Amino acid sequence: MKIKDGFIVREVAGSYIAMPVGERADEIKGVIELTQGGAILWKKLSEETTVDALVAELLNAFEVNEETARRDTEAFVENLRKNGLLEE
Repeated sequence: MKIKDGFIVREVAGSYIAMPVGERADEIKGVIELTQGGAILWKKLSEETTVDALVAELLNAFEVNEETARRDTEAFVENLRKNGLLEE
């Protein structure tokens, strides 16, 4: 799975946002706010990856247990799916 093409992520005043660009901007109006963890996952999703690899990214970035990292990752991925932002 990976994020569909047509987004860039920027840090603005300590917040992370994903902005649609090009043709994607015609489909999605506005920006997507991301937490720091969401920005890490989004970056990893810019290439083909797996849930296990995403969980590993969170475990490397934060002092959390695997159960929390997996739950948060699965919720993030499900939200992307619901909004049609993933290629699978």
